[in-house]
Amino acid sequence: MLVAVFERRVDLLLSTLLLLEYEAVLSRPENLEPSGLTAHEVIELLDGLAGLCTPVGFDFRWRAVARDPNEDLVVETAVNGVAEAIATFNLRDMAAGAALFGISAVRPAVLLRRIQK
Repeated sequence: MLVAVFERRVDLLLSTLLLLEYEAVLSRPENLEPSGLTAHEVIELLDGLAGLCTPVGFDFRWRAVARDPNEDLVVETAVNGVAEAIATFNLRDMAAGAALFGISAVRPAVLLRRIQK
């Protein structure tokens, strides 16, 4: 999840492209089976998530900045949404690309502790 802080307010950020990527990945049979969800339930879950997030449009497209090119949509959304941090378990692939734009990539628990302060 991407986080932006504006005047001490925390916003979750989400772009249409990133939402579509989440839907594609979460709807794969190998991901549906262990979750116990149907494809319809995944869409409902993502619709709920989208309602909690601030939409981010892309003014600029950045490519090949994350160690794993599949993570570039996350970095692009973070850059265009002026995020301060990316909450991720995938620090190995995300940290260097995000750092190019002054965005920290941290584990979700670390980010939650930072927000609580």
